[in-house]
Amino acid sequence: MHRIDCPTATPDNRFTEGDPTIPVAATTVTADWLNAVQEELCAIIQGAAMSLDKTSNTQVRDALLALITRRGPFLTCATPAATAVKNLEAANFTLVPGAKVYLRFDEVNTAENPQISINGGEATPLRYLGMPVEVGNLAKGQVYEIIYAGADWQILAGMGPWSICQTVWFEDTLERPGMIPLNGNTVANFAATWPQAHAYLQTAHGQARCFESLAEREAAHVAIWHTLASGATVGWEGFGGVCKFFYDPETDTLYMPDLRGMFRAMAGDGTRAPSMGGVKGDGIRNIIAGAWSSKIWRRSVNLYGAFYDPDYSDE
Repeated sequence: MHRIDCPTATPDNRFTEGDPTIPVAATTVTADWLNAVQEELCAIIQGAAMSLDKTSNTQVRDALLALITRRGPFLTCATPAATAVKNLEAANFTLVPGAKVYLRFDEVNTAENPQISINGGEATPLRYLGMPVEVGNLAKGQVYEIIYAGADWQILAGMGPWSICQTVWFEDTLERPGMIPLNGNTVANFAATWPQAHAYLQTAHGQARCFESLAEREAAHVAIWHTLASGATVGWEGFGGVCKFFYDPETDTLYMPDLRGMFRAMAGDGTRAPSMGGVKGDGIRNIIAGAWSSKIWRRSVNLYGAFYDPDYSDE
């Protein structure tokens, strides 16, 4: 605090009632001095994103604790899940850049592009790593630390380490929260068991990762993806070949993809039929090679092997 000297200050600059025997006059407190003290204290309170409250005598203490730990108020969001603007109430709160809030949601968010409004103020986008928070990513009961950056609210902590409906290959034995291997499992009571994933799969992005019917899923499970030169066929036979989810709302059951027996390249790159899983089969079978014969060098491009001679005859 900057000092404003009082005209009747003592040699040690402390207040005094005065002592006529020395003599020292009583300290005269000026309006400038009192205003300076008040402004300094107000700056501490407002710097902690708190509103001034003349009825409270503990605001400076609370503000100092908040500034030391950089903590903010703990708030609970009861806004309906499908409503994008999340309305919050925070007593003695001032919205300034750098203000923090600890926020818990009563429901999984199902609205796109969620926003935060405190005490009826302007709704500001809520972002994580510079992007709008995806549907389903805000979990019920989870506490998030968010900071006001002026143009948006940014999530600092609380987000899960894995994206919603991120998948793990069947051969990966490392257990991760909320993940199961892609080997055709089913998840009963899906909406209650995985509410965040349930919300995500209702979006356009989520729907693109799902079969439209159980019949379509089962057809992929037994699809024939290659016919050999002999006429024999190669297919999934109920093992692998399923690269999408399927959700049955009537039974509340999620059918997981089944990638057993598949290479990652077979999961589809947009150039193959989705029901076929982007399988390339034994396309490597064609072999280019050559060999010397008694007559001429022959180059072979065929289905029967590197050294097949199309002019060869037993006669």
